Amino acid sequence: MRQRARRACVPCRRRKRKCDGQVPCRNCSDYEYRCVYEPTASRKFSLDESPMPASNVMPRPVGTNSQVSPAHTNVEERTHRSPQSPARTRGFLDLLKSRYMNKESSVSFPRSLAVELQTSDLPRLHAFAYHAGVRGEPTFSSQHHLTDLITLVQVKSLLDIYESIIHPIFGFLEVETLGRQCDAHWNNNAQGVTFEVIASGFITLASLFSTFLTPQVEAIIVEHAKGLLESPYPVSTPSVHWVMAWILRTIYLRATSRPHIAWMSSCTTMHVAEAVGLHRSPDEVTILANSNTNLLEQTIETRERTFQVARSLNLLISYDYGRSFINLGASNPRPLTSRQNDFTSQICGLICGIAADDAASDTISENTDLFLLLDKVSSAPAEHDFIVLTRAELAFCIYRRLHHFGHILTEDKIDQIIEVGVPALEAARRLAAVGHPWWNVLGTVFHFICVLLSINSNSSLERVAEAVRTLEALAQYLDTHMAREAVQTAKDLVKAALDQRRKATQSLENALTGSAASGTSPNNYFENFADFPQQYFAEMPQQSLPDMAQSGS
Repeated sequence: MRQRARRACVPCRRRKRKCDGQVPCRNCSDYEYRCVYEPTASRKFSLDESPMPASNVMPRPVGTNSQVSPAHTNVEERTHRSPQSPARTRGFLDLLKSRYMNKESSVSFPRSLAVELQTSDLPRLHAFAYHAGVRGEPTFSSQHHLTDLITLVQVKSLLDIYESIIHPIFGFLEVETLGRQCDAHWNNNAQGVTFEVIASGFITLASLFSTFLTPQVEAIIVEHAKGLLESPYPVSTPSVHWVMAWILRTIYLRATSRPHIAWMSSCTTMHVAEAVGLHRSPDEVTILANSNTNLLEQTIETRERTFQVARSLNLLISYDYGRSFINLGASNPRPLTSRQNDFTSQICGLICGIAADDAASDTISENTDLFLLLDKVSSAPAEHDFIVLTRAELAFCIYRRLHHFGHILTEDKIDQIIEVGVPALEAARRLAAVGHPWWNVLGTVFHFICVLLSINSNSSLERVAEAVRTLEALAQYLDTHMAREAVQTAKDLVKAALDQRRKATQSLENALTGSAASGTSPNNYFENFADFPQQYFAEMPQQSLPDMAQSGS
């Protein structure tokens, strides 16, 4: 038989819509109405039976105004009144436009006001009167097209390279979908600006790990992606794929550019992720009624992977560069679905685990338990050479902060740092041998030498020779100015440490040789000692002499 609700809420009755009788009902949830019910007729109770309030009706408090009907205070209203309720932080998520906005925003307030007024014509989520409107929006036209710069055969080969090298570590792209889009895009079926910028990103990254493209063509595609990412129109309508494109650019800049540029790119990536709402789980947002809820279920894994990779890059670059990271106050990350030959969960867990212990701040401070972080990093699993290098890179970041804050390291902590750094030497040699120039292939080895010299213990100095030989081998293989400069700087630091040790050794030798080193005998040393009291008093201030005479000195 057809199931009918025993009751209907006030908004559904007023608009003559079918109500499911829930609290709140489906219609009120979709259109964000205040779902309230009229009080039901109460039955008579016996003297020994106390009336129980209905599930949707709050009992009237003693001493309150009798004109206020408790029937119009439903569960949703109570949660909004509670200062501890997470409903106060809920925002709007429009899946069709892939846009997130907090409810206290000036853009969303007109809609919230219309909900409070219970109007049937809700205004759209739009920036009403945001400016005077005296100028039109700027336009953008690309100077290049990927189809004119690279062939489909090259693109498919580079996509295979990306899938085999970069995707196992940062697995957030839908590679199979990209392959189908490439076929369509290079066969006169344009896939749009979003595809163009993502394709430019994986093409340049794969070119970095191969020789399919010349550096000149690669540079043109990099500038093409930069122009698309910074163009006005796509920036005004971001999407999850736009975050993906920024991630690809951040990885490329971290591997080829300066620290400040890479840090700025990682921060921009996080801001775009916030605009899309990737930092909020589905149960923390209010999905607009015109959004396709099935779309969220289909992309929830992709959204989570994209956000965790973006956050990991921002954390890693910020910690290494000594800058603050973007703290969006995101909830605990959802566990990623395990895939074959996929280390995304491992690298994200390693990096994001550092920020979990200092979630209230946007940087690692002196109050952070750095020793606990070092234990966590050193014991983290690392099943890929890049993750081995990243683990050592994070351990060195923690050591630099320990050294800066003046903490004294025990022998076991020193052994932890060395045990994390030694496997990184072999991992760097393996990655260089197969032609994978990750940014930490050279940097982790160089900073391992710096850390060993800074620790300055017998156990650390024993590892310097192997680290220097590894750095020399990497420089010989890479044959770049950056590599040669790192080798020369490392050798200069080793030489300075050696000179310091020699001076200390010379001082100890002088203590043993004594007169032989100074050219004087012990008897000659004490010849002038008889005059010591007179010389001592002669050098003292005159006003102190009477005081010393009175005391019998």
